[in-house]
Amino acid sequence: MQAWKFISNGTEGTARIIIGWDSREFSFIYGLNTPAERQDLWAYLISQSSTMGDQAWLLMGDFNATMKAADSYGGDTRWVGHKQDFGQCLHQAQLQSLPYRGLKYTWHNGQSNQRMILKKLDWVVGNYAFTLRAPLSVTAKNKEREAAKQYQQLSLDEESYYKQKSRIQWLMLGDRNTAFFHRSLQHRYSRNKICSITDDEGSTIHDQKSIGEVAV
Repeated sequence: MQAWKFISNGTEGTARIIIGWDSREFSFIYGLNTPAERQDLWAYLISQSSTMGDQAWLLMGDFNATMKAADSYGGDTRWVGHKQDFGQCLHQAQLQSLPYRGLKYTWHNGQSNQRMILKKLDWVVGNYAFTLRAPLSVTAKNKEREAAKQYQQLSLDEESYYKQKSRIQWLMLGDRNTAFFHRSLQHRYSRNKICSITDDEGSTIHDQKSIGEVAV
């Protein structure tokens, strides 16, 4: 377990939670706040990638950096040199951003209106060996999406079919003038009928005409 790394939440010997992971396969990332401070991170990722060989490598966390202008909203819109560091690092380390579900922007400055700034700073990236282990097939995702749409449409069609079938059966019973049909009508009428109502003065009214006037 020479390549494993560990973190712990305590220093007492009687109670402790320890998390261990193989750093050759999975790395948690936290980028420091300034471009200068993040240079060591970029250099490490490039250097580490050259030692991975065919080993799958997945990295995730707060890189504290954007990859392109569209990853930011608001604030300084100039695309200055240091903003290219992250993208250049991924290119040299042969890492690629992986698809995800959720909000586009993962950081908010807490302001609103014109002072609001949004950025995508959290990323999940992997090397080529990882994508082979967990293929990211665009074709498969499109097929899955299309199958979901077809299933939803078939469900709606099925519901519509049974509604129409139920209505046809109901009308057929009426055409046959069956006693069941008329009993059903009477049941629906009695179920929907308001037999009494209480007005604003607390009086209970049973007369149908008066009930209509009070209700209006």
